[in-house]
Amino acid sequence: MLGGVPGSLNLYNMISYMAIPGIKSSNPSLISILNVVCESYGVDVNVVSGKSRGWTLLRPRMVYCYLAKKHTGELLNDVGSLINRHYSTVCYNHKTISDELRYDKELQQIVANLETQLFGDQSQRSINN
Repeated sequence: MLGGVPGSLNLYNMISYMAIPGIKSSNPSLISILNVVCESYGVDVNVVSGKSRGWTLLRPRMVYCYLAKKHTGELLNDVGSLINRHYSTVCYNHKTISDELRYDKELQQIVANLETQLFGDQSQRSINN
């Protein structure tokens, strides 16, 4: 639930991610991470925030949680709220992807491509997992 209203992605996005003119954040917003991940995987943002647990939606959710935790200072509750998940799910997803990145070359490439889309160059990427 976002703002007490289930499925209020549009309202949440408008309120939480309104840009202040002249101020540019060095970290991507949660919605920009979610949009880039969904576009990369070819899934709709609203479907990713649904109840389905199918693999085609599970992987984008996990990657979103990993990138959001790694690159933003947002509370895990907020990271999870955007996709209607509990903060503990965000922690689990981050750990799972972190572990898989140690040996999965394809996932490493996917994450690197997503980070390039978010940052444009490697100089701004966080080195912390």
